[in-house]
Amino acid sequence: MREIKFRGFNKFKNKWIYGYPCDKPNALITEFRFDEKLDEFVCCDANCRQDIFRYEEIEEGTLDQFTGVKDKNRNEIYEGDIVKFAVFDLSFDSDENVEKFEKRYEKDEVVFANGRFIAGIEYGSNESLALMQELEVIGNIYENPELLEE
Repeated sequence: MREIKFRGFNKFKNKWIYGYPCDKPNALITEFRFDEKLDEFVCCDANCRQDIFRYEEIEEGTLDQFTGVKDKNRNEIYEGDIVKFAVFDLSFDSDENVEKFEKRYEKDEVVFANGRFIAGIEYGSNESLALMQELEVIGNIYENPELLEE
C-alpha cells in the first residue's frame, strides 16, 4: 500500500512544505501531537482552546498528492511534477521483414486521471506511472512551467 502524503508550495519561504490537508484554507499540517491518554492524534487540547497542530501556509492551487512512485533517481513523484520518460514505437521494416522498436523520450505533467496517476496521455500512454520506463522528475508545473513548452 502506498504512503499517503501531500506537498504545497510556500512562496514566502520559496520552498515545498510537506504535510497533510486540513480545514484551514491553503495550509498543510506539518506537525501534530499524539495524546498518550486518548491514544490518538489530537488537533486541540481537551477543551479545544489551543491548536496542537502546526500549520504552514501554501500557495493556492499547489496542493499535490504523492503518487507512491519514485523515479529512476529515487525521487518521490507528486502530482504536478514534470517527468521525462521513454516511449517505445513499434515499426515494421519491410525490407528486412522485421519489427523494430525505436526509443524516444517525452515529458509531461503528472496528473490523476482514470483512477490512477499518469503522464504522457498526448503521446498515447495510458500506463500507470509505476509501469513507465526510465521515469525521471525534471521539474514541476509551478516552478518550471517552461519545461512543458520546449
